[in-house]
Amino acid sequence: MSRKLKSRLIQAVLIIGIVILGTFIYRSIMRPEKFRIMALDRQEVVIERMKDIRTAQLAFKNTYGNFANDFDTLIDFLENGKIFIVQKIGNVPDSLTEAEAIRKGIVQRDTVLVDAFEEVFKDKPNLVANELQYIPYTENQKFAMASDIIERGRIKVPVFEVIAPKEAYLSGVEGGLKGFINKILYSGIEKEFIKQDKYKNMVMGSLTEPTTNGNWE
Repeated sequence: MSRKLKSRLIQAVLIIGIVILGTFIYRSIMRPEKFRIMALDRQEVVIERMKDIRTAQLAFKNTYGNFANDFDTLIDFLENGKIFIVQKIGNVPDSLTEAEAIRKGIVQRDTVLVDAFEEVFKDKPNLVANELQYIPYTENQKFAMASDIIERGRIKVPVFEVIAPKEAYLSGVEGGLKGFINKILYSGIEKEFIKQDKYKNMVMGSLTEPTTNGNWE
């Protein structure tokens, strides 16, 4: 092999090496931002699921006076329970207010029993009650949920709390490390991201305070 050819081969190898190194450096710089964006997307989905749980819990409390302590109880209520709603019978004439129409007997109100799930989630017909218990992006890992009765000003107040650990819903954000080099350079990096304070457990409600808010609100 001639010296000129060897020189060209060395140059080609160096160029390839520089490109590969530059790619890894770029990916190292961009990886935290990519993780952040994907983590925020996942948080939004988890929050939506937790809001649905809150809706179900509030309906349960309106029916029984307290919150469900576990998902089996809550889901059974949604799938098999009944709730009371006030139904309006008749139409209000344009010339009258609803109150006037009721006084005149044109419109009547009646309290009726309806299926809990169909009423509570009438705006979400595709929602499946049994899926409420599972944290999105996990292999059927459940939210931690509990309820209690606390006392505030000598008044007993029902409370509940739901938690989605960040280790659960953020696991696998990187989509798995592919390739031998990636595994050497980036092994464990996802766990380091998750440990950061800016990523948090999603918590809704409290067992010590009368609130149903989430820590994202």
